[in-house]
Amino acid sequence: MRMGRTALQFLVTPKRNYSEKKPMHRSPLTWLIIIALVVLPNLMLQPQTNAQAPLANSGSALRLFGSSSNDRDRIKIPLGTISSGQLTSSYPVNVATDFTIEFWMRADATNNAADPCDSGSGNVGWYYGNILVDRDIFGENDGDYGIALRGGRIIFGVNNGNRETNLCGNIHVTTGQWHHIAVTRNASSGLMRIFVDGQLDRQADGPTGSIAYPVGRNSAYANDPYLVLGAEKHDYPGSLYYNGLFDDLRISNVVRY
Repeated sequence: MRMGRTALQFLVTPKRNYSEKKPMHRSPLTWLIIIALVVLPNLMLQPQTNAQAPLANSGSALRLFGSSSNDRDRIKIPLGTISSGQLTSSYPVNVATDFTIEFWMRADATNNAADPCDSGSGNVGWYYGNILVDRDIFGENDGDYGIALRGGRIIFGVNNGNRETNLCGNIHVTTGQWHHIAVTRNASSGLMRIFVDGQLDRQADGPTGSIAYPVGRNSAYANDPYLVLGAEKHDYPGSLYYNGLFDDLRISNVVRY
C-alpha cells in the first residue's frame, strides 16, 4: 500500500528446461486476448504438495520494456466487472485469502536497477522496485499486494490495511537466464514465501485475513480495480518498471507450494 476452493490458472504450457532461450513473438494485444479467453472460464486446479517448479515450453513470451507511462507497456487484468471505475462483481482473479502467484521471467540487472531492500534509503516497499505484479490500491487503507525486483532479487509485499510486510529474497534472478518465480500467502497464519526455480528462497509471517479488492468500492483512480503486470498501475512519479521477458502466469487461490 502506498500512502500518498477453486483455483485460477491463466496459462499452462508444455515443459521447458530452465536454461532454454525463449524468443518472443506475441504482441501485447495477443496476450490480452489470451488472458481474456483463459481467465474467464476459471479453470480448476489442485494444490501441489511439494516445491518443485513447473516447467514450460511455449516458444514465445511477453516482452516488456520498462518504459511505461500513460498507461502503456503493461498488461491490465480486470478484477471483475467494472462500471464507472467501480468493481460491481468479482472474478476469481481477485484473490482474497490464500493464494499462489507464479510465472517465468528473464531479465538482466542493467535494465532493472532498483535499489536492494537493504540499501538504507528507507524505501522498503515492493512498490519502489522494478514492478512485476501490481495489485495496489492507491492511498487507501485497504488490502493490496505486489511483486517486484530490488537489487536483482524478488520482493513480495502484502498489506491488509493495518499492517504491511515486505519479504525480500536472497537469490539473484536478473541473470539473463529464465527463472521460475512463485510466491505464496497463507491468510490464516500470514505466512509468506518466495520460491525461485522450485527452491524456497525466503519466508516470513505477514498480515492475516482478506486482502481482496472490495466490490462496490469507489475510487478516483481508473486503474485501481485491475491487476497490472510490468508496471506501477497508476504511473506514480518516480516508479520503476520491469524490463524483460515474462511468461506463463498462473494465479491460484490455494497455497500450491
